[in-house]
Amino acid sequence: MRLLEPPSIPLGPGNRFLVATSPVSVVDGFGSTVSTLTGQRSGGLVQVRRGKEVPYVGVYSDDGRIDVYAVQGQELVMFGAGGSFAVDPDGSVWIQSLGESCAVQHWNGQGRLLQTVRVACGESLKAATAAGLIVHDEASKSDAVLDRENGHVLLRRPSLVGATSTRIVGRGADGLELFDQSGKLVGAVALPNTEWGTDDLALVSPDAKSMLFRFGNPACPGPAQCLDLWLLNLQDLRWTHFPLMPTYASLKATSVDWLPDGRVVLAGAFDGIGGAALVWSPPDPTITRASWPVRQDRGQTFVALTLSSM
Repeated sequence: MRLLEPPSIPLGPGNRFLVATSPVSVVDGFGSTVSTLTGQRSGGLVQVRRGKEVPYVGVYSDDGRIDVYAVQGQELVMFGAGGSFAVDPDGSVWIQSLGESCAVQHWNGQGRLLQTVRVACGESLKAATAAGLIVHDEASKSDAVLDRENGHVLLRRPSLVGATSTRIVGRGADGLELFDQSGKLVGAVALPNTEWGTDDLALVSPDAKSMLFRFGNPACPGPAQCLDLWLLNLQDLRWTHFPLMPTYASLKATSVDWLPDGRVVLAGAFDGIGGAALVWSPPDPTITRASWPVRQDRGQTFVALTLSSM
């Protein structure tokens, strides 16, 4: 375990981040608000997610409704409301209907309804992948991959953490299990960190060849919190450790994002130095540390809109 050294450079005003404030805002590399997006219809917990062309925003209400918006310029454009939503690798979005319809609607980036897929009542949408829709069934405590066209179950496992067009990855008793699109087991690999918990979903790289796993310990020991990131190559099943990990960080005030060019940006609040952004070009063993002020009183999901070469 280590404390990060203080950043050597400021991230700079030319960089832009879409940050999950309410209302949603764009901030620069100094942490200053560049613009506040209009069009948000209600308040609540905000989550921002990367799309291929435009980002998406989910605003969570106390009654369980999620208002889903696309970011178009300086405005949020309402797509619909549902109980869960997921962004597709092709840039479209899937929104699960509220009530008893037990269906998921698929919208393109311009707000046109493409299709409706029936799902089992009681299942919630977890992710949209090239291999199919990943849903979670709370009653059976299991996940399933559904065919994108007809909703038929392709694979069911206790936990599925992500998928590409060729691989479906799940959590097994002894680590990760890899399946092909037919549901056949084709590989297995041990987790590099078995002491800490990991996120329900991994982050698939833009070229779909790797998955980034985030491990966290909320008390190591308390009140200190610890963060550990690892990258899994889906072809040779080798792990690459994110440089300078593990480290002390505020888990709720720290988030990670892939850039389209294959770089990884980790930004948030780190013990000893406060706000910082870490920029990594895997598998390079070096990393760039830059200062970036962040608020530490809430979840800090973000999407990097522009990030200059560093």
